[in-house]
Amino acid sequence: MIYPNVRGSTGYGKTFQKLDNGFQREGSYKDISSLLDWIQTQPDLDASKVMITGGSYGGFMTLVVATNYNDRICCSVDVVGPSNLVTFLEHTSGYRQDLRGWSMATSAIPRCVNSWRELLRRTRRRTSPSRSS
Repeated sequence: MIYPNVRGSTGYGKTFQKLDNGFQREGSYKDISSLLDWIQTQPDLDASKVMITGGSYGGFMTLVVATNYNDRICCSVDVVGPSNLVTFLEHTSGYRQDLRGWSMATSAIPRCVNSWRELLRRTRRRTSPSRSS
């Protein structure tokens, strides 16, 4: 088991924690990609048997990894993760907005919406049944 501390994780100071806010969020996705690269270089690990799981925001990250890197993992388990971060941030309660860096996130909503549209487009293309004529 590997428990990565991607950008935005707590326990490494406020600067590290803020590296995942707003427009910088995609950096934490790249951290997972780097982890998957590292796993491939480890002779005692089987890169074809990588499972991703997480709860809450970790569940959201699980869904992102399952979508962006589905060819590099064998399965994923999301536990109560928001499947649409934009909608979650728009509708979350006041006390959670403060915890989620709402002010930073709202500035990123237009870009996030475009990212989600692209993500959905790629997902639909991967999961659409093939049509034969």
